[in-house]
Amino acid sequence: MQTDFIGPPSVQVGPTPAGVFAGFDAKLAMGTVTATWRSNAEGGLGFYQVYASKLVGGPYVPINGTLTSPMGDSHVYTASFPFPKEIGKRKVFLKVKATDMDGTEWWTQPVKVVRRTEP
Repeated sequence: MQTDFIGPPSVQVGPTPAGVFAGFDAKLAMGTVTATWRSNAEGGLGFYQVYASKLVGGPYVPINGTLTSPMGDSHVYTASFPFPKEIGKRKVFLKVKATDMDGTEWWTQPVKVVRRTEP
């Protein structure tokens, strides 16, 4: 059985584009936090920056020295910095923000980093 197509053609052709981020994690060792993220598509991206907060819901503030230029689709990035004790004495939540050249922003999901208490 054959039917005629009725209606306007679809504007979208092909798959839905992937988000900016493919993954994000952070680890703490010897007082230094290493944030690691992987990009998907970076067309028009201006920069990345790591942000921290005492609370999972924010407010988030930028971590100095973590501004990172894009290096291409599917690239793995790392930013290392001292544990931000001024934000949280024992734990902080981290996110990475990607900012496009036109000012559009994308955020990773938050990751919790916990500092062990000294004996």
